[in-house]
Amino acid sequence: DALTSFSPACGLEGTNRCRRSRGTRTCFADALTSFSPACGLEEIPVELNLWLIILDCLKKPNKNNTMKIWFPILILFAFILVYGVEATIVYPRVFQERSLNGEIVVKVNDEITLHLQKASVVLSQMRLDVRTNGDMVHEVMNGSLLEEHLYSDPTVRASVMLYQQGDAVTLTGMVTENMRIKPVPVSARSLYLAGAHQLEVIDMKKVDDNSENRTELHIPASAFVESRAPETPQESIVYPEVYVGVDSNYAKDANTSLLLGYLVIFFNGINLKLAELRAPRVQLRLVGLMIGEAVDHSFTRNGPYVDADRAISNFFDYVNPGIGLPDIFFLLTGEDLLGMINGVPDPNLSGLSPLGGMCIWRSNALISEDKYESFSGILVATHEFGHMLGAPHDVFPEYDNICGWKLGYAMSYLDGGERKHHFSPCSQYLIRLSLSQKLQTCLEFSFVQDYLTYLPGLYPGAVADGNTFCKAKHP
Repeated sequence: DALTSFSPACGLEGTNRCRRSRGTRTCFADALTSFSPACGLEEIPVELNLWLIILDCLKKPNKNNTMKIWFPILILFAFILVYGVEATIVYPRVFQERSLNGEIVVKVNDEITLHLQKASVVLSQMRLDVRTNGDMVHEVMNGSLLEEHLYSDPTVRASVMLYQQGDAVTLTGMVTENMRIKPVPVSARSLYLAGAHQLEVIDMKKVDDNSENRTELHIPASAFVESRAPETPQESIVYPEVYVGVDSNYAKDANTSLLLGYLVIFFNGINLKLAELRAPRVQLRLVGLMIGEAVDHSFTRNGPYVDADRAISNFFDYVNPGIGLPDIFFLLTGEDLLGMINGVPDPNLSGLSPLGGMCIWRSNALISEDKYESFSGILVATHEFGHMLGAPHDVFPEYDNICGWKLGYAMSYLDGGERKHHFSPCSQYLIRLSLSQKLQTCLEFSFVQDYLTYLPGLYPGAVADGNTFCKAKHP
């Protein structure tokens, strides 16, 4: 079908000769590689690639034919079941390497071309707290290495890890605000999938935090002029220091290295949505990660759900103060959260955050649902960080045509399409107002990994092992 459909571009006669002389399987492989750019065959359905595997197995019947046939057929139906019939395979390639402004231009398909810029979201030294062989181990990670391959395209809000080896390109992350990409594993049975990537729509979680902070605040009309003020060279930047805690359920399908990579992409995606904030600008910085431990202990269950409000308050009873004092604790969970509305349980909750709690102990923790590798919780996380930074819900009757709930900006539950990835002018003003009331020590970098300071009540090795101590002493 592919060869026939694209025959006007490829040349039908050549295709027929190819099929007669070299066989169907070989000719298909050619069509998917050398013919593809000429024919415009940039995107190839998953099913077509997998049928090639089946054709390969049918090529030479033998006594093991049954197994050879059914194995790839099962793979085909598994792909359709997991990804759906709309799943698409793409072959990204570098279109222009290092333009004058330092961009790397990567063509994903005919609709998506990324102009990638180097991005940063991790503190130079990042703390990692993970239990290994029954013992809690504290490590110091090199932040520069964690984000060495991190890139973004602010125009389409792409956040990806980009790896290049010769002409080969590997992309992982979000290529737009609602599309994700990841490499297709290559096996001996599917060598012609080398360089192939899975492109699919992100199934976003619905924003719902049943917050009762829809206070009607007076906002001066001048606020909307300020919120649209252009960036100036002297404009200050605030870097809220975020320590992430994930529960064991969230991290069960990933090793630590892969989990860190995903979180770096995830946080960079949030930063792209915060990038429009001005005077000051706001960009999150990842300073630490805890897997399990205090996060798991803080959970209070109600059937299959986790009580979100109790999880936040309990977390401070379990977290070791020896980890330092970040501006924000971010609990990322794979559990289903439960909220309360007028004393009635609400299972639709997807996140929760105090209003303006940044830098205020016991008020500076937020919680949000997500599924590892899915990026499904990024809109919820952005909404909750909006609360943490000082933005209530978009309920401002006097400015209903600018910041109205029905417009569907980031601080509304409604989906306003493109507006969902932006903060309303009202939210921008109130975040700016909240940050202006914070102490300077809150706005500055203050999360310093000082493992060399004695902490009362703790024995040597309780906060850091020997390797961590040496890395802190000689980074």
